[in-house]
Amino acid sequence: MVAISNVDKVLKDVYLDVLSNHLNYKTNAFYNMIHRGSETVQGGYAVAIGRYGLNGGISCPDETSDLPKPGGNNYVKFKADLRNIYGTIEITDKVLRASSDSSNALVNVLNVEMEGLLEAAKFNFARMLFQRGEGKLTELDDQTGAATNQIIVTDTKNLIEGMIFDVIGATSGTKKLEGFTILSVDRANKKIKTQTIPAAAEIEEGDIITLQNSFNTEIYGLPYIFDADILSIYGTLRNGNHYLYPTTISADALTTDLMQSTMDTVEEVSGGNTNLIICSYDVRRAYFAHLAETRTNLDYMNLDGGFKALSYNGIPVVADRFAPDKQMYFVNTDDFKLYQLSDWSWIEGTTGKVLRQVSNKAAYTATLVKYANLICAKPIGQAVINFS
Repeated sequence: MVAISNVDKVLKDVYLDVLSNHLNYKTNAFYNMIHRGSETVQGGYAVAIGRYGLNGGISCPDETSDLPKPGGNNYVKFKADLRNIYGTIEITDKVLRASSDSSNALVNVLNVEMEGLLEAAKFNFARMLFQRGEGKLTELDDQTGAATNQIIVTDTKNLIEGMIFDVIGATSGTKKLEGFTILSVDRANKKIKTQTIPAAAEIEEGDIITLQNSFNTEIYGLPYIFDADILSIYGTLRNGNHYLYPTTISADALTTDLMQSTMDTVEEVSGGNTNLIICSYDVRRAYFAHLAETRTNLDYMNLDGGFKALSYNGIPVVADRFAPDKQMYFVNTDDFKLYQLSDWSWIEGTTGKVLRQVSNKAAYTATLVKYANLICAKPIGQAVINFS
């Protein structure tokens, strides 16, 4: 049989770099442009210092007047929990024994497992970048007519086969279902197929679906700072301090004049510049239609990481599968940072081994981990257009 130590070595020395590279640079264009670092991680928290306004120590007095009083800079301190992001693989003892006579067979087994882990990690990390941290994948719709192994939902954007999920009561905030698996997603009718649901669960309209054990424990994505109902961001009370609010605009239709006006507003109120525009697929189609109507040529850009984007006055416009519908974000990625305890790594046991036997099972497991959270140090420098 192939030695477990050999598999362990391959996971650490070969696959970890590949996984980290893909997750850091191939997840999506937004994440690829965000700074990452651990220099201001304190204990289990990410700490960021945001600067707003201007230094007050400037004036233009005549030669007989006093010099300007030192005003100093204005700072606000942000603090956020480092969220625990895990990805686990499991390989049975039988599979390892079956590949013991061929190194190629072992490589094939590990490749399949790594590809599955990579796809799941990229999907969920990219999804979290466009959510508020509460972990809500979707809400339940009216369950009238649903089969005993079906759940009717309001949206399927964040759902995919294989996900293990919980259902959280809308009013109680407690689990009604735990550890169920999405077997099939009917996107046309907004239904998911799962195991038979016990009647005692009493799931109902308004309840939410979350990834397993992830309610209120995911990273703070981009929409987090745009939710005016969140009165405290990154542990700091907004309390009427407008530098803690981004610009929000409502509109009926998308035009290039509206886009320019939004960026002008951001520059006027914050002094910052937009370097990335992110939208949903429906908004991108509206953008295409507007350019066709105005007979404007399409300009494309190639971004780092192999991403392609439209160009608006030299600024990349990217559509993301997880961007909320009917929204277009204008961001300065220099204001964002993913604070992390370390880069992606394997959890190693007391013996330093990555692969360990599952208790009471003829199988081995390994877990990829990242402790991190996303903070925007300058909320006022961002904007969103909400389309009706």
